[in-house]
Amino acid sequence: MKVIYYGSAATYAAYGMAAIHLGVYKGEEIPSYDEMIGHWNLCMVDSYQRGNLVYLGLDEELREVYIIGCGSHGRMLKKAYKGFGDLYKIDDVVFYVDASPWERGARLLVGLTKKIPMIEPIARRLYIHWYRRIYPIWTYRVRKEWKKLSGRGTP
Repeated sequence: MKVIYYGSAATYAAYGMAAIHLGVYKGEEIPSYDEMIGHWNLCMVDSYQRGNLVYLGLDEELREVYIIGCGSHGRMLKKAYKGFGDLYKIDDVVFYVDASPWERGARLLVGLTKKIPMIEPIARRLYIHWYRRIYPIWTYRVRKEWKKLSGRGTP
């Protein structure tokens, strides 16, 4: 089974939620300042990354976890992967998690910083504040999705 976290860009909420899923970020523990800055830097470098399926690792139940940025085309992403599966006779189950509702803050701050580079220190501080507020929501959502996956097992 494959689990794909998708959003506008793979580096915003999709990456954070997949990291929680894999145990890179520990549940209720908000990541350290350095980890949040690392995520900020990743967002700054790859914020326009779309269409690349990135493998992050295996979870505890040996499900492959991926992230992908697809802009606002989540439905098209699902149809494309189903089409490729049908075409090449791939029977692997794919579970999709939409992370886009929880990335607006990061998307706004990164976009502003790219347009006006001199506001980066302020935008970075706002990003850290946003990250601390959104992280419990990501954790809750990942737990909810994990419960949906629990009954499915591995193929």
